[in-house]
Amino acid sequence: MPHNLEIFIDELSLYGALDNEDRESILMLPTMVHRVKKVVHLAQQGDVGDSLLLLTSGYALQQKNAGNGNRQISALNVRGDLLNLPSLFLAKFDSDVVALKNSEITFIPKLEFLTLFRKRPAIAYALFRMTLVDACLVRGQLLNLARRDARTRIAHFLCHHAERMGARGLMSNDSFDMPLTQAQIGNATGLTAVHVNRMLKSLVDDGLISHNGRSIYIAKREQFMAAGDYYPQDLH
Repeated sequence: MPHNLEIFIDELSLYGALDNEDRESILMLPTMVHRVKKVVHLAQQGDVGDSLLLLTSGYALQQKNAGNGNRQISALNVRGDLLNLPSLFLAKFDSDVVALKNSEITFIPKLEFLTLFRKRPAIAYALFRMTLVDACLVRGQLLNLARRDARTRIAHFLCHHAERMGARGLMSNDSFDMPLTQAQIGNATGLTAVHVNRMLKSLVDDGLISHNGRSIYIAKREQFMAAGDYYPQDLH
């Protein structure tokens, strides 16, 4: 079976039970696979487009740009994520999506996908639940940005990413890849790169994490989650 759509089935199954016919109908979707280099824009605010973009390897980020040149990273995408799901139902996409490293993107035609959405209730349910969870995560991000101090904010952001990586089978012995630079983490948490560096050092000095380049190891999971005011059930 096509590896790229198996990844999507695994992701969708996190949100609702799919039977064999649901799975086979997904595998029958036409696709095109593109390999892109890092810092390539995969979608831009205002795009219409005729395809859904499925990230099948690598990383991407979603961001909104302010009129003063500042940017806010709203999501760090990992393998299995649909990068532009809102555009399936809305007239235009509302964010920029950028590849963080050399990545593989699977294009799924929207018309064929909408037909599947209408014919297969279990797939529609899983997608609907996926969008509800995304909305919950956005509200959680608002809380993180507005009401937590810098150290808690950074720990929460890292915990959230670690839990998502674990759910996708992308963690190894409590270690996970963090593809964002400290400046980009700052763009995701509303902090400067200098402040991010200080907060990471504080977490390391307290023995909660260690990091080597872009790899982060969680040394004390419960204490780390407590430092980030993080609760795994937030991922639903």
